[in-house]
Amino acid sequence: MNTTIDSVVREWLFESGNTEHKYARALSLALGCLRTLNLDVSGQPVAKLLTVNSNDTVDLPKDYISLITLGIYDTGGKIRPLYPSFTRGKDVVVDSCGKILSPAGNTGISEVIYWEYNDHSFFNFGEITGGMFGLGGGQNMNGYYKINEELGYIALEGYSGGSTIYMEYLSDLSRTDGQFAVHPYIIDTVKSYITWKMVESNLNVALNQKEVFRRNYIIEKKKSVARFKSFTKEEFLQTMRKGNKLAPKF
Repeated sequence: MNTTIDSVVREWLFESGNTEHKYARALSLALGCLRTLNLDVSGQPVAKLLTVNSNDTVDLPKDYISLITLGIYDTGGKIRPLYPSFTRGKDVVVDSCGKILSPAGNTGISEVIYWEYNDHSFFNFGEITGGMFGLGGGQNMNGYYKINEELGYIALEGYSGGSTIYMEYLSDLSRTDGQFAVHPYIIDTVKSYITWKMVESNLNVALNQKEVFRRNYIIEKKKSVARFKSFTKEEFLQTMRKGNKLAPKF
C-alpha cells in the first residue's frame, strides 16, 4: 500500500535527527518533490469516458495536466484516436457566467474528411478513375480536436463516436483519506530531496556537501525510474517474438 506523505516526512525527521519544528518546511519540500515526480516518474494515466456536449465540446476534467489519448471507445474495447486540429480557432461565444453558448471555435474553417466518402472520387463510365488530390496526408475519419485549457474545454470536429468520448490523461496529485499518497518506489527519492533542499540555501554548509546531497537525490530518482520501468523475462521474450516476422529461432 502507498504511504502517506505525513509519515514519510516524520520518518525523515527521525532519521535525520531534526526536531518537530522543521516539519512544516519538510512537508512543503516533500509536496514539491511529489509534484515533480508525478510528472516525470510516478504519474499514472487516468482513463475516463467523458460526455460530449450539444455544442461539440467536452469539459476538461478538473485534475487534467496533459493529454495522453483522446478518441472513440468502440464496442470491441479498442481506441480509435482523434487527431489534433490545426485550423480550428479558440474563440467562443459565452454568456455572463462564462458558459459556452455557440459551437466552439471558428466554424468557417474546418478539417474536412474527404477520403471516407465515395462521392469525392471521380468516375468515368461507372468506374472510379481517381480521388481528390492535393489534400495532404494525415486525414482522420474519426474526427479532430482542439484543447482550450484557459476555458477548460475540448472542441471537437467531425466526431463520430456518439455522446461520449474516451480520454486518457495525466492528472494532478490525488488525495487518499485526506493525505497525499507516496508510492513505495519513490519514498527514498522524496527523503533525499528534502535533505538536499534543506541545506541548498544554507551558507553555513559547504558547497561540496550540498553537491553530495544533490547527487544522492539524482541517484535515488534514477532508481525510482528503473523500478517503475522494470519488466519480467516473459514480457521481454514476448516482445522479441512478436516483432520477429521470420520463422522463430528461439
